[in-house]
Amino acid sequence: MAETVADLIATHEPKGFVPLPTLAEATKEAKPRLTIVDRLHTLAVACVDPRCSVDKFIDLNLRVPNGEMVMVSRNAGGHIRHAVRDILLLDARFGIDELVIVHHTDCGTLTFTDDWMRDTLKLRLGKDHSEEIDQIYWGGNTE
Repeated sequence: MAETVADLIATHEPKGFVPLPTLAEATKEAKPRLTIVDRLHTLAVACVDPRCSVDKFIDLNLRVPNGEMVMVSRNAGGHIRHAVRDILLLDARFGIDELVIVHHTDCGTLTFTDDWMRDTLKLRLGKDHSEEIDQIYWGGNTE
């Protein structure tokens, strides 16, 4: 069994694999907005559902030396509202040229409402946390 990523790469001998620089290597420059590689930076916001495979939905040139730099932010339902922090952080740090939002059929977030989620948590946690629970946006796609 491989002990490090380098061992894993050596074991499988990938052809044409060019690893991205580490964050330490990328941040050696003193620029406020660092570009890891000289490629288009795309951020895809997608659902955590493993059936929601971003590279299958979008014809991106992934896993090749001159392919696009694609970052993926995942959350239940692929909600943009929950990804805003990631979008702002990644854009400020690395620069995002494209934003892609990927939704899929039969999403689990279609099966609940925010009210159902609040009621369920209140039953589980008791009334002590009701005020906090009422303030949370849960992202049910049925509303």
